[in-house]
Amino acid sequence: MIKPLILPSYYSDTEIFQREQMLIFQNLWNFAGFTTDLQSHNDYICAEIGGKSIIVQNFHGELQAFLNVCSHRFSQIHQLPQGNGVLKCPYHGWVYNCDGIPVAIPSVERFDINNETRESLRLEKWLVEVCGKLVFVKINDDGLTLKEFLGGVYDKLAKFSEAFGHKINEFKIKINANWKITTENTLEGYHVFSVHKNTFSKYGFPVDKKYICNEIHSAYSDKGNPKYIEKSKEAILLKKAESILESRPLKVGSFYHQLVFPNLTIATNDGIAFYLQIHQPINPVETKLTSHVFVSKLDIKSDFEQDIIDTLTQSLTKIYVEVCEEDKAICEIVQLGISSRNQEGGIFSLEEQRVYEFHKAYSKLINSPM
Repeated sequence: MIKPLILPSYYSDTEIFQREQMLIFQNLWNFAGFTTDLQSHNDYICAEIGGKSIIVQNFHGELQAFLNVCSHRFSQIHQLPQGNGVLKCPYHGWVYNCDGIPVAIPSVERFDINNETRESLRLEKWLVEVCGKLVFVKINDDGLTLKEFLGGVYDKLAKFSEAFGHKINEFKIKINANWKITTENTLEGYHVFSVHKNTFSKYGFPVDKKYICNEIHSAYSDKGNPKYIEKSKEAILLKKAESILESRPLKVGSFYHQLVFPNLTIATNDGIAFYLQIHQPINPVETKLTSHVFVSKLDIKSDFEQDIIDTLTQSLTKIYVEVCEEDKAICEIVQLGISSRNQEGGIFSLEEQRVYEFHKAYSKLINSPM
């Protein structure tokens, strides 16, 4: 009998939440954004990692990451999720260079500042590395590179992200549930026929299911159910788009879902579209789910072909958004239940083995010394 390793109280406890922020989100490589938003000098993105606002900024082609807090009087520096601008505090106008050192200080003669002082006032620096088009950051300089952290997933993520075409949808929703509940929900299909009656379940029980659970970054694939899929509206649209889709750079031959521990998931339906989700904890019982949907890179030769692809991707995106709303509702119900339970318990099926692997990775980290 496979039993959960995370106690029910860990899904609402404030002290546990603070340990997670330190030991998991600040300590590990975490997804921060896309290189496509950092193409030019002074392009920047901001991300919430472990309860902290982090800047990743392009300085003449080199990416640097800093805590988004001025070292003078602690104002946030950049306020937008992304943009272009010098690293300048809006409060008193301090400007920082690519090393995070203040190089322009209004009325500097009124301060007791020398070169050594400037050095002591540098911004808190974070590590930043890139995998394909995906940007990751972390504060803990323990020598573990992003490639080492991702292991066998590194090349797959790079190939996936390099196949991203233009973004066709981005949306954010707040879910009244712990981030572990929302993440675990994406790691199993056992709930599909109960929760997704009008979306996923209408395509029948999938075949050729495979679980890859030899790393903390677990994965799943299946080939759907041809008996049901061939009758669907999406199958008809796919048939119309078949010749156009041949130009896509990545063909995985199945639906594929990848967890990048702790809270990033990337899914694709045979390389046609890509669905990237970040499960960002707000507090012990609230999560911000951010979803990015990309269509594959395609060789579109006419407006007619573009119209076909647009119709297909609109249909796929509509289903995806509906599924997210269904998952939001059930995750909030689970949170209500688990918050009322004090003792350990529960049981996992074989279809929930990725959840169990998530529990193992989480438990090892959360019980390590701070």
